[in-house]
Amino acid sequence: MGEENWEKIETIIDRALELPESQRDTFITEQCKGNERLKSEVTLLLESIFDSEGWLDDPKDYKEEFYNDISDDVKELSSQHTLIGQKVGSYTIKEQIGKGGMGAVFLAQRSDDSFEHRVAIKIIREERATQTNIHRFEQEQRILAQLNHPAIAQLYDGGITADGFPYIIMEYVDGTPMDDHCRINKCSIDEIVSLFTQVLEAVRYAHENLVIHRDLKPDNILIDDSGNVKILDFGISKLLKDENGSTRPTEEARLLTPRYAAPEQIRQEPDKTSTDIYALGVVFYELLAGTGPFAFNDRSHYAIEQTILKKEPPQPSTQTADSTLRKKLEGDLDAIVLKAIRKDPEDRYRGVTEFLDDLYNYQHNLPVHARKGTTIYRLSKFFKRNKKGLAIAAGVILLLVSLTGFYTWRIAQERNHAQLQADRAEEITNFLVSILQLNNPSENVGKDITVSDALLHGIDYVEQQEMSAFNRATILGTIGSIQINTGDIEEAGITLEKGMAFVTDSLTEQSEKTIAIGTKYAEWHEDVGNTREAERYYNLTDSLFRAHQLTNTLTFYAHQLNYSDFLLENGQYEKALQVLAQSEQNLNNTAGKNPSLLDLQADLYNNRGRAYKNMGEHRKALDNLDKALTLKQEIYEENNPKIGRLYHNMGVVYATISDFGQAKKMAEQAYTIRVQTLGPEHQLVGSTLHLLGNIAFELEDYEQAFEYNKKSIEINKQKHGPEHFRYALAIREYAKTLSATGRFEEARKQIDQAISIIGDNYGKDHPYYGYMTKTYAEIFAEVEDYAQAMEYGQQTISNFKRNFGPQHPNLGKVFCNQAKYAMKSQKYRQVDSLFTAGLEILELHFDRDNPLIREADSLLTVFRANLP
Repeated sequence: MGEENWEKIETIIDRALELPESQRDTFITEQCKGNERLKSEVTLLLESIFDSEGWLDDPKDYKEEFYNDISDDVKELSSQHTLIGQKVGSYTIKEQIGKGGMGAVFLAQRSDDSFEHRVAIKIIREERATQTNIHRFEQEQRILAQLNHPAIAQLYDGGITADGFPYIIMEYVDGTPMDDHCRINKCSIDEIVSLFTQVLEAVRYAHENLVIHRDLKPDNILIDDSGNVKILDFGISKLLKDENGSTRPTEEARLLTPRYAAPEQIRQEPDKTSTDIYALGVVFYELLAGTGPFAFNDRSHYAIEQTILKKEPPQPSTQTADSTLRKKLEGDLDAIVLKAIRKDPEDRYRGVTEFLDDLYNYQHNLPVHARKGTTIYRLSKFFKRNKKGLAIAAGVILLLVSLTGFYTWRIAQERNHAQLQADRAEEITNFLVSILQLNNPSENVGKDITVSDALLHGIDYVEQQEMSAFNRATILGTIGSIQINTGDIEEAGITLEKGMAFVTDSLTEQSEKTIAIGTKYAEWHEDVGNTREAERYYNLTDSLFRAHQLTNTLTFYAHQLNYSDFLLENGQYEKALQVLAQSEQNLNNTAGKNPSLLDLQADLYNNRGRAYKNMGEHRKALDNLDKALTLKQEIYEENNPKIGRLYHNMGVVYATISDFGQAKKMAEQAYTIRVQTLGPEHQLVGSTLHLLGNIAFELEDYEQAFEYNKKSIEINKQKHGPEHFRYALAIREYAKTLSATGRFEEARKQIDQAISIIGDNYGKDHPYYGYMTKTYAEIFAEVEDYAQAMEYGQQTISNFKRNFGPQHPNLGKVFCNQAKYAMKSQKYRQVDSLFTAGLEILELHFDRDNPLIREADSLLTVFRANLP
């Protein structure tokens, strides 16, 4: 980008941001007048603005900061270019080789011919030359000057350039980032440990000199051609003493790499040596397992922070598909890595020396300290999160029922493998005995052992005892399912992830029970909002069922129904119907009609009804839901959550066709059942409160609507988190009620938050984004800003056409809304065609006496009668 073009680019972007989205492309094309390079720069910068989190948080402040940064970068391109060939100290700058948070780094060659010597020179950038950054730059000089270690890049000189900019001359390291070096050279575990020991020795030296690095990562740890380690970039490191010699925490602005940031850094607590130990643990984890402890791809900044703060990392050994590598990592190395990256700094190695001692012990087949107290540590952490538990008897019964059923099934299927089954039976028996011993008064005096304790004990038992991969997978899958049922969602994800690793180990002896762990893990990802991962595990599990010819089983039918659930939640209604059709064909070919089959058949009707509802075929929806209810009532008592689910879904359909009296009746029945059987804080209660709030809104009972809205928001945020679509939809319902009662500013803030959640986490093409823009239009119409209302209405039409097709009733409703906005804003030419288009769609789905049709028909008749 040339500096001479910047003012013109800034002007075009400023004006484009003020236009509706539909007009921006045309405006940019006109302003650029055939200059394709200028148009490309403008378009790319606009995309950068809209893709950023700052734009959604505060557009005005973000735009100002963005312009300042870009303007600075334009200047920088010129200033840095002029530095090439310039002399700094005794060296001539040859090329730029890097750029940090406050300085550019250049490769330089000694100017005289006395001897050949290449160095790296860091020069503070002109536009970053604030007093704070100059102070930090000078501090970096002091830090490097006091560190003299062969594995730390050496400082040679420092000073001020002729132009007045501080610089430091450092050792130039021609090396490869540590992770790349290990991958390219296919380093063995022993070679990785040996290299990593060099890194620890250097960091220990820095800590002994009262220096914390704060940003250790593979890019800052290079390996030269001789295999020697060099640690770079103390640009954000901190001295443990200030100029007066007193120890103090530093509170300057933080320059972190989130992937390697410790929990205390996320919380912005003072850094200690344990901060570096955490980062080293993450680096060591990646070197051993080939991947990090957490997947951060496509995750928001908030989600990354919450993962670092709350999610327990899986063992490195579970992250690799290589069975030989897994066996080498299991045990000592798993324990060493996990100790280094524990959430609480006090639970990590107390210093780098302890870290080194454990690696020495590992290398010499001595006991490692990290393996001591594993169960106590896990339980203590769990107690902090769970203050209320159930009796151990409940957990034991659940485990006995699940595992005994599994074992009986396996015996019936494999009578010719008696010894194999005997071994498995002994493993299961030993496992259950270890659970029962938890409740032995002589061994646990004064302890109130809960089902959570039992489950965590079971996980530790599986990890520490010799056991077949088949049994490990089955037990962990069972425990994960129980954790979900008891509401321990976070621990369930960790457990199921471990279970899935053992599923791949037992591929030659798969049963439907072990493969079904994949379905449960997919459901877990769906519950916490990881849509892509959920779909991946649904597809993986489907492939495993088919590969092992287990598609004619009840477990596979249940898997298909769960998958159709996922598709419905994500707007893939046609595909959901296809999956349900396959499942129905399989069910019809299954002999007998026992309660389990009837239950699955009812679930199939339920999901089909939901699909038809979303596709606008309301009669078919109610027919299928009625069939489902009839079957469920043959199997269960009336006060059962499965009955409550059907009342809820029928209430949704009745609300959609504007029969709010019947909708209210169904929703209240669902609410009563769910509260009585699941408790008032359950996520399904939150869902029904959302429905009741919508019905109260439509009946103009706004006081009651507010009450339902607030409870729904609270439950959905608690159960699903602040980035889940259910939380966003609950906020949208609240915004509608605020707008209807004249509280427009509050309504705008709420819908802004909701649309950001959907846009950031699900994308603008998702049907829920269309619901958000529809509500935006309605709020603007309330304040008589009909131009904006029509703009958001047009976005909604595009979204609904893409997701629902050209004849969906939702589309008909939006056309009628657009007609009203056009009439109010005196755009009379559009009114007739919009009403006509809307009525043609609505009449395909509703009776003539439907309130929506009556209102639109009446308005169109009056409009035509008053035409000149």
